[in-house]
Amino acid sequence: MPPWQAEQQPRVRGVEQNRITAVTGADIPGTGANKPSGAMRIELRSYHNNDITVTATASALASDTTITMANSDVTRLFDKDFLLNTRSGEMLRVNGTPSGTSVPVLRAAPNTTAAAIQSGDTFTVSGGDVNDSGANYATSRAEVYGRFANSSTDPAALWPDPVGSERWYSWSIFLPSDYPTYENINQWESLIQFKGQYGGSPPIALDVYHSTYRLGGTKGLYTGLGSMNKGQWEKIIIGMKLSPDPIVGWVEVWRNGVQVMARRTQATMDYKSDGVTPDPIYVKQGIYRDSVWSDTHIAYYSPLVVADQSSDVGITVAQSPQVVPDTTEYWGVQA
Repeated sequence: MPPWQAEQQPRVRGVEQNRITAVTGADIPGTGANKPSGAMRIELRSYHNNDITVTATASALASDTTITMANSDVTRLFDKDFLLNTRSGEMLRVNGTPSGTSVPVLRAAPNTTAAAIQSGDTFTVSGGDVNDSGANYATSRAEVYGRFANSSTDPAALWPDPVGSERWYSWSIFLPSDYPTYENINQWESLIQFKGQYGGSPPIALDVYHSTYRLGGTKGLYTGLGSMNKGQWEKIIIGMKLSPDPIVGWVEVWRNGVQVMARRTQATMDYKSDGVTPDPIYVKQGIYRDSVWSDTHIAYYSPLVVADQSSDVGITVAQSPQVVPDTTEYWGVQA
């Protein structure tokens, strides 16, 4: 089977559509053999340069569908901002465009026991793009995703990436030379996730840790993949055998034609909540990060090629034998 493009009919998910754009020609930065003719530019940025504090000037309705604030405060808010009540600790999401003094809100913690909003309550609005990732869970991300299986109707053999299949994911990535990283703060960040449709954190992910890449995810032991090369186009290839069985599944990683992680036996999928049925994975590219980040991150991705044999992505040398990894520290990411 020849390679195909995972970006076929991608679904965009994140905050604003204009955070994710297709670029060509002079709009693609950098040089080198791995630079593509077309790329996807993904930006994750702050609505606010710094945290701001706003004050409610009247009580909300019992349903907490709206709150009233000073007009100058309302103009500082945006749809999808999250408001943390400094009195009760309850988090609310701005659910629509504020107008006048009215701020439509949605409870981000629907089971909270916090008291209703009161006149004079103050709210901290954290800088950073945020998204409601389901169940009113606030996340900081901008992403595209595809290869989604309808596991409720499609038999497992018809999933885009069924259990037992071998998959090779190949793409080029460019991180600008001023891409923010911190050497002494453990703030998690991911650039690609292989995510279970019904699970939480991804089984496999490519993470950024300080100024290095690491293979993360709940099913993998945290493994360093070398220093980031900011300001350069790099080709990354991740090969996997898809299985929730840690004896059957495997994963290996290549950077710029060099194998940086030998093939390693491990589970690469989760089970659903019944502990028996495999959870189909799908692919997500973008910028995912801890909510404490207040920087703007920009990354460029070439089209993602997905193949079922290594030769389709340019790997023709003999593969390393499978090895069972030693136990080591796991540094995880949150979905």
